[in-house]
Amino acid sequence: MKKLKSITIGTIAMALLCMSCQSDEKETLNASEKDETARLSNSMVTKLWNLSLNPNYAERYSFETPEGKVSEGWKIEDVFITDAQLESNSANVQVQENPDNGKLYRVFNRVNVPNQGQRTLRIRGISLLPNIQEGLRRAIANYNNAGLKIKFQVTFGNGFTNEDIILYQIENNSLSAIATSPANGNPGRWMEISNGSNRFNINRIEALLTHELGHSLGLRHSDFGGINSCIEAGVVGGPFDQGLRDPAPANTFSVHIPGTDSNFDSPVRSVMMACSKDLNPPIKELTPEDLIALRWLF
Repeated sequence: MKKLKSITIGTIAMALLCMSCQSDEKETLNASEKDETARLSNSMVTKLWNLSLNPNYAERYSFETPEGKVSEGWKIEDVFITDAQLESNSANVQVQENPDNGKLYRVFNRVNVPNQGQRTLRIRGISLLPNIQEGLRRAIANYNNAGLKIKFQVTFGNGFTNEDIILYQIENNSLSAIATSPANGNPGRWMEISNGSNRFNINRIEALLTHELGHSLGLRHSDFGGINSCIEAGVVGGPFDQGLRDPAPANTFSVHIPGTDSNFDSPVRSVMMACSKDLNPPIKELTPEDLIALRWLF
């Protein structure tokens, strides 16, 4: 009887082991299928380069707004682009100069401004922590003091209606944010910021939000080809721990903002450098190069 019991237990153990192996194999296959789905095709790599976005740092991302709407697309460093935007914007590619580190770049879709007077863009900060609120105020002042045809007006609270830009917090311990790009003549409406940003130095929060507002207005990273600023800052972890990647290929089409050719050492010093917030000290205000670009656009 003891022998029979021993055999029965052994049989059950073997069955459980087989089930576990099958489960592990299924999970491995699912992970493999997921990786395959998230892998960029050669065509998509070209499309991202053509939009001044470095595909070496692209990852699949689900962007959920405070209204509960979820958009699927790609997060490239701190810029989110939907699948639909990637396809439609790529259709408008124009041959431009090759990218380097001495110029500033913009998206194809411009934010509309009047021929005379100014356009006021309303920003709503939803339930922001104190340091993030202050960082946003300082970032807005950087633009409002630049003599542009746009002015930012900010309010804070819980709800929102017809604001042009909505900044809201997500759960994350890092100093990071994600911006969306302009569409239909309007700035990128949605901007996520990690609630962990609140514990960082206020100068770095200001640098982060000045940078993200630039993306909302349509500016790209000035060093998107080789992300030199991230190497300079010694950023590790996340997508940048892979080090300096190959720069943009020679046939890249990018929209260079006239007048921003650099007379400085490469890379150009700009708040739109990919890791401007991580430099020591951070670039927290608009530089002469940024002002040239913004005054040309607005």
